[in-house]
Amino acid sequence: GPFSAGDLDAYGKGAWRPSRRFPVWQKGKCRPCDDCAESGHNVSSSVAEALQCDSPDFPAVAAALFAHHAAGLGDPILLLMGGTDDIASAYRMVPSAYPQFSVVCLADPDSGVACFFTMRGLNFGLAAAPTLFGRVPRIATQLLRRVLAVAVTSFYDDFCVCEPAFAGGSGQEALWDMMELVGLPLAEEKHTPPAERFVFLGVQADFTGLQRKGVMTLGVTPQRLDDVADAIEFFIGTGSLSTAEAARLCGLMVFVSTWNVVCGTVGQSPPPAHTRRREPESPRGPDFARSARRSRVFRPGAAAGD
Repeated sequence: GPFSAGDLDAYGKGAWRPSRRFPVWQKGKCRPCDDCAESGHNVSSSVAEALQCDSPDFPAVAAALFAHHAAGLGDPILLLMGGTDDIASAYRMVPSAYPQFSVVCLADPDSGVACFFTMRGLNFGLAAAPTLFGRVPRIATQLLRRVLAVAVTSFYDDFCVCEPAFAGGSGQEALWDMMELVGLPLAEEKHTPPAERFVFLGVQADFTGLQRKGVMTLGVTPQRLDDVADAIEFFIGTGSLSTAEAARLCGLMVFVSTWNVVCGTVGQSPPPAHTRRREPESPRGPDFARSARRSRVFRPGAAAGD
């Protein structure tokens, strides 16, 4: 593109359907979104399958499995490392079988005339896109697990590999090769090499105490806690918030309270007996960290409550 409506009639008059594109500011970036609800795409779509995505506690699951098998062999707990990756321009990399239905419409900034563009991949805003896209990371993950025995998982376009330190990062290298093979290369700028402490899906996994104490921790990062605290302070200061803002804040607080207890006027019940508090460094100081953050403690091979 840009194309005119007449140009796209090459698909057949009335045989193509556009969606209005609009900008969304998210995580410091201006992301192009397509209003597939307004265009009728979403109401016309039905999905017979549901995506099964992993969760941030995958490193704990991997640690439990490694510890279980090590104990069966009479070996000590292995030193584990974790690394993460992300697919570059994820939705755009999975081609659409019907490009005439994934056309986007933008106004020319100079003339204001509507211009149309065809997409090389899926629309961000299409209800069926997550399921269509999710098939590719799913098959790559299953091949790596079943053929190469890589402890890997995916959450949409995010990947996490947990492996013993002696593997030398070979599992993550195999992930890169596999994604090149299926045509969805990973983003070099988002690559996090294997380390004992890393972040997956906003939750920090820490393997540093695994060999010495048989304990690993999972906790929300201090930056995420500060983001939530800043949002609460902002809305208290303004005295109002919209429905959309309330929904977003609620989502943030549910995520944080899943992995942390925020004490004070905004909080939940005290942590259960099998958890410990950890005090991360925070720009707000140690008092805020002590009252705001809880890390789940996981002991490989131990029952809940031990």
